[in-house]
Amino acid sequence: MLKSYELRIPQVILSGPDCVNNLGAEITRLNKKKALLITDEMMQKFGVADKIIEILKGSGIDTAVYAGVGGEPTDKNVAEGLKVYQDEGCDFLVGLGGGSPADTAKAVGIMTTNPGKISDYMGAGKVPNPIPPLVIIATTAGTGSEITKFTIIADTEKDVKMLIGTPFC
Repeated sequence: MLKSYELRIPQVILSGPDCVNNLGAEITRLNKKKALLITDEMMQKFGVADKIIEILKGSGIDTAVYAGVGGEPTDKNVAEGLKVYQDEGCDFLVGLGGGSPADTAKAVGIMTTNPGKISDYMGAGKVPNPIPPLVIIATTAGTGSEITKFTIIADTEKDVKMLIGTPFC
């Protein structure tokens, strides 16, 4: 049987059966008011996104949702997610799903506090400003995006995958 544990490195990692039930307490520590939940259609279809929204609501957190992430996160996903973040007055991010929603959430975070386009930050050490608080809820074992300082986003104009490295993610 799996055991639950916490790991803080400085990210906080909650793992184990029903660990998502501790989400409200963790987010309350952020002292924020409105989340942008970045996810995909499957997390909505199976009710996982709704469960997260309810947990956040129970902790007094309003939530806006961007569920346009597909199989590979793109610069267009980042621009769309950023628009929702700004239009809805969000002050932190929650990525829900596998590596694609996690990478999209990181990239949206970068763009909330830094000018230009996400492609301006391709490479390592080019992101000058910290991002808002970011919570990743990993639902798959795979990319490890939730614990790295990197994000991979497809540049649809140049048809390349961009690696963006920053200690802020």
